[in-house]
Amino acid sequence: MTTSHTRFSSWGILAASALATAATTLGPAVPAHADPRVFTAKVTVDNQTSEKFDVVWQEATDGEFVTYANDELPAHSSDWLKTTANVDQGGTSGGIKYRTENGGTVVIYWNNPYEEDNVYSCHVPDGMECSWDDNGLYETEVTFTITPE
Repeated sequence: MTTSHTRFSSWGILAASALATAATTLGPAVPAHADPRVFTAKVTVDNQTSEKFDVVWQEATDGEFVTYANDELPAHSSDWLKTTANVDQGGTSGGIKYRTENGGTVVIYWNNPYEEDNVYSCHVPDGMECSWDDNGLYETEVTFTITPE
């Protein structure tokens, strides 16, 4: 009886060894066109004005939010948000709109597409200026700086 148990254990070890070898040789089942890159956009808004900004809306038009901006952006402070998408989603893009304390609006858009250059825009009320700086990568980090004119 002991011999029979040992023989079955040997077969079990051989079978497990064969499966392990096949898995190592074949590798995981992944389509040839799969691209593991995940596109992210970390968008920082740096409010260097003396006005408080309130979020009117924020949306990811491609991809989805990982982190939303706070509802309020105080004067002389900054906040950030983050969107993400995989290659199959075509990249990530979105926008955020603020209402300023004096009734104006600040609107920011970003587009981090697959295999294309990043595109940004920023619209501010009279008396303010907006500039941006990014790292240009598919995991982009961009800062929009809003200053008094």
